Amino acid sequence: MVAGRTEYSGSSPRRQRAADQAETIGKLPSMRQRMRWAGSLDQLVAGAYRYYPYWQYAPPFQARVVRACGPALLAIAGVLRDHRQPVSQAAMRSLKTFITDGAASALFYDDPDAARRAAEQLCRSFTGHPEPR
Repeated sequence: MVAGRTEYSGSSPRRQRAADQAETIGKLPSMRQRMRWAGSLDQLVAGAYRYYPYWQYAPPFQARVVRACGPALLAIAGVLRDHRQPVSQAAMRSLKTFITDGAASALFYDDPDAARRAAEQLCRSFTGHPEPR
């Protein structure tokens, strides 16, 4: 030890706790990524209420199915825009699967009730309410 200096060995307890939590939580999505997904959800719901002429390419979803999911999807978009609300990477992966995977998602099937239930369950995973209200 040099005069006037203390020897520092290791990391601080606060930094160690943060590192431990980072391992259990995982990498959190950035606000840019969250805003991009929120905008995509808004466009998806708005597209379900839009008229598509027969000569224009229609989206790969059925409008009545997306309309049934609309309130839950807009609630998820609101959570994504709220910078005070933490969103896990696992919830973002679930959202990506629901929106983009035509084989695994109820959004691309012909049953609006099943899609609505799946969207509400996804919404509960974002808001932290595991049980239905």
